[in-house]
Amino acid sequence: MKKNFLLILMGLISFSGFAQLDEDFEATPDSPDASGVWTMTSGNWLVKDNRLNEAPNWEINPLPTYPANNGTKAAFVNRENTGQGVYAEEWLITPQRNIPANRQLRFFTRQTLVGSPDPGTLYQIRVSSDPVQGNLAAYTVLAEYTEAQLSTITADQLDYEEKVINFDASVT
Repeated sequence: MKKNFLLILMGLISFSGFAQLDEDFEATPDSPDASGVWTMTSGNWLVKDNRLNEAPNWEINPLPTYPANNGTKAAFVNRENTGQGVYAEEWLITPQRNIPANRQLRFFTRQTLVGSPDPGTLYQIRVSSDPVQGNLAAYTVLAEYTEAQLSTITADQLDYEEKVINFDASVT
């Protein structure tokens, strides 16, 4: 079964935006509110999917099963069986920020399950200058990873790995 996960951030993240946005997910509520918003220290993050916004979607890690990189909390997207030919798009969208040229997005990622990577699963970092956070059509792909590319430090892919994405002058 193939699944595409189109994300603004990826599962089990600890994120630092060089004074633009710094979120460690420690203040994250256990689930989003009725409109799909996690109200956190850095602002309102939108939790969304391409279907009915039904669970499973983005969640906070259950301890000690999925430990955080730092602190006690981390965000992760739970796997789901959507059926043949149905693609799951699970979005975790940050509050809007202006990103000056030559900045970086840094985050930590790891898998939650040992096993062979699903070759059809894609993880994407997307950006948008649209003021409407939930306008999914306005986002463009900045970076893309397969499961095998997401965690490369150990064979079981259960160790945190930092990813760094450079923003160029065209991303605002």
